[in-house]
Amino acid sequence: MTAMRVRWQHVADPFAYVLDVLSREAPDIPMDLIARSPWFEDTVPLSALRPDHEMLARHDHQPEHIQRRDRFLARVRAGAEIPPLTALGADLFLVDGYARYGALKRLQIQHVRVLRQQVIEPGT
Repeated sequence: MTAMRVRWQHVADPFAYVLDVLSREAPDIPMDLIARSPWFEDTVPLSALRPDHEMLARHDHQPEHIQRRDRFLARVRAGAEIPPLTALGADLFLVDGYARYGALKRLQIQHVRVLRQQVIEPGT
């Protein structure tokens, strides 16, 4: 069985993209946390992301979230580009992309594209 290939949308300015998306989708995340360190695109194992499992469980029962997830399933299967996921911090806490995460998990995609912050070690 051949692994499904995901086409990822390229984000030219990760910080601007994250700022725009999170200001709409997650306004409770403090700006100082978003601006703390530079953002970049990366590829990580899907299993490395740390989603909010309570949110995932809620989304699995809400028709609008199920529809959104299913639209991403269809887009990936059709070979259309999808935006990268967004994760905060060294522990890669998923802050945007829960529908994409659910779709990618259902498709058994092993590696995903994320926008993440450069981790700056204390004292450097």
